[in-house]
Amino acid sequence: MNIIQFDAYHGTNEDCANEIVKTSNFIISKKRKDHWLGYGNYFFRDDPEQALLWAKSRYKDVEAIHKVLEVSVKLNRKHYLNLDSRSGIETLNRICIELDIIRKMRISGGKINTPEFACFFFSMLDPEIYWVIFRTFDVKTKRTLPIVDSLGFESGNNLVTFNMHGAQVCVRNDKAIQNNSISLYNFDTISISKDIPIGLIHRRGRHGKRVIK
Repeated sequence: MNIIQFDAYHGTNEDCANEIVKTSNFIISKKRKDHWLGYGNYFFRDDPEQALLWAKSRYKDVEAIHKVLEVSVKLNRKHYLNLDSRSGIETLNRICIELDIIRKMRISGGKINTPEFACFFFSMLDPEIYWVIFRTFDVKTKRTLPIVDSLGFESGNNLVTFNMHGAQVCVRNDKAIQNNSISLYNFDTISISKDIPIGLIHRRGRHGKRVIK
């Protein structure tokens, strides 16, 4: 199918959240050097908890009330630059070659391999062509998850891990956000640790009791 659709979550403070819901409009935020996918509105795909943690790290005032907004993103695949996919990276490489941006930056003495350069580069892409840019990044966390870490392994020259990640979405064109889909996310609706079934496979033991297989 040529249509991409998913839920996305934006962490912010209560005042901003209420204003966005009231106006049903996201205003492109001011330029920041950590907008490494370019200028736009940033969301986490299918991850409201990560959006909440981001809001807490951004608004550290003790009086701050943190909120998460939920939106429905829908667009044609041709407007979606998925940098987790092979085709997306190949497209990115072709753009780099056509723009000749790396050579030009080196000649001018500009710095590459910096968040500022990434932001500068992606912001040059036409938002009428690339409505949404998506990429999964590693997320720093203070939590230690040794049992989860034990699932990692080496495969050839690759290290396979199950570290925490953030699936980041930069919406550069508000046409990608479905009308009337902006709402406050209610964390009371589900508890990740308690309410989601574990879903283990079971079998019956010798005495008819169910045991974990």
